[in-house]
Amino acid sequence: MTKPWHTFFFLAGIFIMLALLMVFFPGGVDIQGFKLRVPALTDLFDTLSVSHDSSLIQLADLGRKVNKEQEENEMESSSPSLPDTSLRKKNADSLASDTLHLQKELFNVQHVPLCPIEYPEGREDLLYPFFRLLASGAADTSLIRILHYGDSQIERDRVTSYLRNMFQTKFGGGGPGLLPAVQPYGKLLSVFHEASGEWKRYTSFGKVDYSLGHRRYGPMAALYRLTCPGDEDSICEATITIRKNKFSYAALRRFTRCQLLLGNCADTLTVSCYADGLLMGREKHPAPFLHRVRFTFPEFTEEITLHLTAREGTEVYGFTLDAGHGIAVDNIAMRGSAGMEFTHIDPVHLKMCYELLKPKLLILEFGGNIAPTQASNYTFYGKRLYREISFLKSLLP
Repeated sequence: MTKPWHTFFFLAGIFIMLALLMVFFPGGVDIQGFKLRVPALTDLFDTLSVSHDSSLIQLADLGRKVNKEQEENEMESSSPSLPDTSLRKKNADSLASDTLHLQKELFNVQHVPLCPIEYPEGREDLLYPFFRLLASGAADTSLIRILHYGDSQIERDRVTSYLRNMFQTKFGGGGPGLLPAVQPYGKLLSVFHEASGEWKRYTSFGKVDYSLGHRRYGPMAALYRLTCPGDEDSICEATITIRKNKFSYAALRRFTRCQLLLGNCADTLTVSCYADGLLMGREKHPAPFLHRVRFTFPEFTEEITLHLTAREGTEVYGFTLDAGHGIAVDNIAMRGSAGMEFTHIDPVHLKMCYELLKPKLLILEFGGNIAPTQASNYTFYGKRLYREISFLKSLLP
C-alpha cells in the first residue's frame, strides 16, 4: 500500500536529481549523440526586478516622447505639418534607435525576449498616430476600438484576451468587444456565450457557400442567418445570451453597452434586450441593408439576453459588448484563412460597418496556413497580403 510519505520522498528525489543536473550540466547532457537539454538555475531565478504597476503597453509614455520629438522637428522645419521626406531621412537613425530603445523598455518589463516591430526603412513613425491618440487621453472620454484578425491561433479569444487586458488595464475600457451571434469554435475563455434558434453560418473564407447570393459578410468576415421551418414568410425567434465569467479578467467583465449589426430584413425586425431578466429596451426597425440596434444597461449586470423576432433570412453580422469609453479589442478568428479573403467582402457594406464601429487600429495575425505549401519562396504571399492590406486601408484611410 502506497503511503503519502512514499510519494513525497519519490518527488523530492526527482527534484534533487534535476537540481544536480542543472548545477553540474547547465548546458545539457550528451548521450550517444543525443543531447538532453537542461535549464540552468539562472533561468529559474531571474534577478530582474519589476514593479507591479509596469505593463507591456507603456504607450502613453511613448506617445509623449513622440509628441516632443515631433514638436522639435516642426520647430526646425518651421512647418506645422509632419516632417518632410528629407527631414525624416535625416532623423531615420535616431527614430530607429529611439523606437528600439522604447520597445526594449516595454518588453523587458514582462520578461519576454525582445521582438521589435519591423518598419519600412525610414518609416519608424508609422504607428505614431495611434500612440499619439492614446497619449492624448482620448480613451478617457471615448471608445478606441482595435480589430484583431487572425487564423485559428486566436480562436476562443486566445492572444486577444491578454492583449485586450493589457490595453484596458492601462487605458481603461471593458467588455469582450465584437462577438458573432453563435460561437463557431467552442466555448470562449472570456464569457459564457449561448444562442438558441436556428442559425446558418456563411463565411468569406474556408469553404464558401455561394448560395448566400451576396458578399455582405460584415466586419467579422462571416455572418449568421436566421432560419426557421415553414415557408419564406415564416417568423423566426432566436436568443443570444452572454453571462460573465468570474474567472476572466476583471476589466473584461465591465461592460454597459451593446450594439447589434443586422441586415437583409425588409420587414419589421424586433430586438429586445434583457439584463438579468429585466427588459432594458426594445427596438423595431426594418433592416434591408445594414442596421444598428443599441442598448445600455448597468455595469453590475451578470447576464445579457438579446431576443430577436424577424423574418427568415435576417442576417446578424455581430454584436459588441463594451464600456462607454476606453479601449475595445475585438477577437475575429478566421479558421484556415491566410488573410487573403478580405477582398471577397462587399466593400460598400464593409465600409459602412467600419463607420459604425470606428476602429482605430487593425491587427492582422496570419501566415500559419500558408507555410504548409512549402514553396521555394513566399513572394506571392507577400503580394497577395499587400493587396488585402491596401483594400482595408482604402476603407479606413
